[in-house]
Amino acid sequence: MTGRGRPAGATNELLERMTQVLETLAHNQEAELTEYRGLSSFTRHNPPKFEEKFDPEGAQRWIADVEKIFHAMGCKEEQKGNYFPRDLKKQKAREFLKLKQGNMSVGEYVAKFHELMKYWPHYQHDDEEEDLCAQFKHGLRPDIRDPVSVFQLIDLPTLMSKCRIFEANTKGKTMDTRIGGPVRQDRRPPRFSRGP
Repeated sequence: MTGRGRPAGATNELLERMTQVLETLAHNQEAELTEYRGLSSFTRHNPPKFEEKFDPEGAQRWIADVEKIFHAMGCKEEQKGNYFPRDLKKQKAREFLKLKQGNMSVGEYVAKFHELMKYWPHYQHDDEEEDLCAQFKHGLRPDIRDPVSVFQLIDLPTLMSKCRIFEANTKGKTMDTRIGGPVRQDRRPPRFSRGP
C-alpha cells in the first residue's frame, strides 16, 4: 500500500487519467488559440458582409467569396461550418429539375443551369454526364432541342456549345428573312382592272 491506504496500481491508474485530462485540456486550449488566430486572419482578408434578406443567389455569392478567403488561409474542410440550410439546397435542386429555357437565350439558360446544377446531388459523379445532358436538353425550347437532339451528344460542354451555335445561326436566318420585306401570304393571282 502506498499513501493513505491505496494500492500502488490505483495510484498509477489515477496518475494516468490525470495525465490524459491535462493533455486533453492542453490540446483544446491550443485548438482554441489556433481558431482565434484564424479569426483574426479571416477578418484581415476583408470578408464580404452578409445582407440579412432572403436572397439565395446573394447567399451563394457570399459563400463563394468566403470560400476564396478560406482557401487563401489554408482552412481545412472540418474547420468550416455549413451556412446554406438543407431545405434551401433541396429547393434549389427542385428548381434545377424544373428549369426551362423559356424566353432566355441559350447563354442565359446555360448560366442558370450551371448555377443550379451544383444543388443536384448527382452532378458530382463523372458517370452522370449523360444524365446532365438529358436534363439540359429537356429544358431547352423545342425549336432548339429538336434539331440538336439529332446529334445525341453526351458531353455537356459540347452540347451547350452546339446549342449556342444553332441559336446564333437561326437568329441570323430569321434576321435575313425580315430584311427582304413582307412576304405575301395568299397565293391568289393579282387583280388588274380592265381599263377604260
